[in-house]
Amino acid sequence: MKREPLRFLRLLFVIASFSPLVIIWGVRGVPLLSEVSVWISVAVLVIVPNGVVWLRWYIVKQQKLTAQAEVQQATDHREHLVVYLLAVLLAMYGASVGSIRELIAVILAFVLVVMLFWFSNLHYLNVFFAILGYRTFTVVRRVSDGSGRKSSTIVLLTKRDCIEAGDLVICYRLSHDVFIDAED
Repeated sequence: MKREPLRFLRLLFVIASFSPLVIIWGVRGVPLLSEVSVWISVAVLVIVPNGVVWLRWYIVKQQKLTAQAEVQQATDHREHLVVYLLAVLLAMYGASVGSIRELIAVILAFVLVVMLFWFSNLHYLNVFFAILGYRTFTVVRRVSDGSGRKSSTIVLLTKRDCIEAGDLVICYRLSHDVFIDAED
């Protein structure tokens, strides 16, 4: 089996997608930890992964690392953000951390959800892209790279209202299968 390039970047995408939850936890506080420890943890869990994602975006734009996506089929996944908000933010928001056992349980639950997002390929759910007006589409694109495959599936972040079969989209590759529209 071929190993996925940019694996570490995909993990940072997943962690970055939990930034709103981490910020909420920071605001709520953790009675077992000092305020300084909590805010250092929040800063690391929010700034580092998002900074790497934004740095990757900056680098591919500067180096003009574009790809063409000849769309065969596109599906809007705006509802995934709602599922994310309901399943993750609301469910984990109420987690209590009044004891060491509860803190360990919350950390384990967080790791479990990160793993689920990783293995379910939901690493593209980043609220900051949504705030900037990007929509999420799953795109089946035609492949003509000599690999023998006729199509591949990617996630495309774009400000377009719709993507239709036959569209040719020029995009930047942020991770193995997450691309962002270069025309935005």
